[in-house]
Amino acid sequence: MNVTDYRGNSATLLRAYRRRIVSLTLLSLLLVFLFSMPAKAHEYWLYPLGDQWEVGGVLALDIRNGDNFVGSAFPYDPSGLERGSLITPTHDGKKELSGRLGDYPAVKFQVDEPGLHLVSLETTRRNLTYDSLCKFETFLDYHGITDVLARHEQRGLSESDVVEHYYRFCKALVLVNANEVAELSRQNGLADTALSNQVAPESENTDTALEAQGQRLEIVALNNPIGAEQLRLQLQFEGQPLGNRQIELFHENAEKLTARNTAVSDTNGYVTFDVSGEGNYLVNSVHVLEPDDGSEADWISLWSSLFFKQPS
Repeated sequence: MNVTDYRGNSATLLRAYRRRIVSLTLLSLLLVFLFSMPAKAHEYWLYPLGDQWEVGGVLALDIRNGDNFVGSAFPYDPSGLERGSLITPTHDGKKELSGRLGDYPAVKFQVDEPGLHLVSLETTRRNLTYDSLCKFETFLDYHGITDVLARHEQRGLSESDVVEHYYRFCKALVLVNANEVAELSRQNGLADTALSNQVAPESENTDTALEAQGQRLEIVALNNPIGAEQLRLQLQFEGQPLGNRQIELFHENAEKLTARNTAVSDTNGYVTFDVSGEGNYLVNSVHVLEPDDGSEADWISLWSSLFFKQPS
C-alpha cells in the first residue's frame, strides 16, 4: 500500500466513524425523547407484525404508544423495560426478552412449537407532570376514574404541576401454526378451545398462555379470544380481582376504522366483550393509586393492555 492509498483509506474510515457517532447520538436523543416525553397518547401496547406465524420463524412485535391504533413504535431500550418474556404452550418453554439498544422492531422471539403464545412486557417507572388540574381531570374522565379528583382535593394537593409516576403492563396473544392447530382440533373431534366461550369464571385455565403473569395490574383472558365470538376476562390488581373499574376495548376493522367500547368490571373483576369481528383488538385499563414508596409523586398510575388479532 502506498502513502496515497493509506491516506485515502484513513479519511474514509474517519468519515465512517463520524457518521457512526452521529447516528448513535441521534438514536440516543430519540430514545430519551420517546421514553420521557409527557405523551398525549393513551394506549401502550404490543403489536405483532404479520398475520401468520409458523414454527421455526421469528415472531416480531412493535412496542407502540398512541390513540385508536395510531401512534409511534419504539426501538428496543433495556433501560425503559423491567422485564419481557414469551410464554409458550408448554410450561418449560418460557423465553426472556433480550436485544441490543436500538433494535427495531423492539421485540423478537423465535417460535419453536405450535399453539397459543403470550408475549408479556413491563416498563420501568416513567414520570409525567400535568401543568393544570384540568388536564389531569380530562385523563381521569377518559378512563372512568371517578374518585381520584375528590381525594386530590382532600389531600390538599396543588391544582398545578400534578406529578404522576406511571408503569405499563402489556400482553399480546399470538397463535402459531394456526391452520395446523385448527385441523388437529377437528381431527380429534374436540371443540376448538378458541370457541369455548361458556367458561365458568372460577374454572382453571389449562392453556399456559392464558395464565396470570404476576403483573401488578393485569388483564387475564379466561378463554382464547382468537377465532372466538366473545372474550371473557378478569382484571386483577396485585393478583386479586379489581371490581368497579372501567375496561376499554378498541377494535380496528379491515377498513382501518376504530371503535371504542367500555365496560365496568363486576365485583369479582369480570367483564365479557364481543370480539366476533375480524381485525385488531386492544383491551386497556388504568388504575390510579396514592404513592406508597416515599416518592414525590402526587399519584401512581398503572396501565394494563392485552392485544390480539382476529382472523377473517
